[in-house]
Amino acid sequence: MLAEAQYPNGFSFDFWYIPVSRPYFPNGKDIGTAIASDLAKVGIRAHLQTEDWAAYLQDRKTNKFPMFMIGWIGDNGDPDDWLGYFFPKYDPQNAYLSYNNPAVFDLINKAKVVADQAERAKLYAQAETMILNDYRDIPLAHAKVPLVLRKNVQGLIGQPDANEYMELVSVQ
Repeated sequence: MLAEAQYPNGFSFDFWYIPVSRPYFPNGKDIGTAIASDLAKVGIRAHLQTEDWAAYLQDRKTNKFPMFMIGWIGDNGDPDDWLGYFFPKYDPQNAYLSYNNPAVFDLINKAKVVADQAERAKLYAQAETMILNDYRDIPLAHAKVPLVLRKNVQGLIGQPDANEYMELVSVQ
C-alpha cells in the first residue's frame, strides 16, 4: 500500500505523545513507543516527541503536530459531548476541527435538537458511522474509570465523568 501511495521506502514523521498520565493513556510514552514500533514494521518511521503538558494542550489545537495522541473524558455521558465537541464545524487551522464533512455536521446539528431519544440515537449513530468511514483519527481505547467501595457504603451512584457526588452517600 505504501508503494501504491508513492512511498516505496516508507516515510518518516514526528509523532507527539502526551507527557502525563491520563485514564485513557496511563503512560503516553510507552503507548507512543508501541505505536511507533508497529508502524516501523511496515516502513513508517515515527520520531517520538513531546513537550510540557500546558504547551501540548495549546499546540494540539494548531497544525504543529503532524500526528499526535490525545484523549477525552466524557463530561456527561451524552453522545453530543463527543460528536458535538469534535465535529461541530470545519476549521483548517485547528487540528481538532479540521474534519470536513457537511453531511456529518448536519446530522449532529439535527440530533442536538431532536426530543425523541430513539431518533436522536439513530442520527448520532449515522454520524458516527460516517466519521469512522472517513476520519483521520484512530480510536485506540475506551476507558472507564473504576469505582471501588466497601460493601457498607450505600448511595454512591457512579457518574459518566467520574465526578462522584457524595450528598446521598452513607456508611452503614
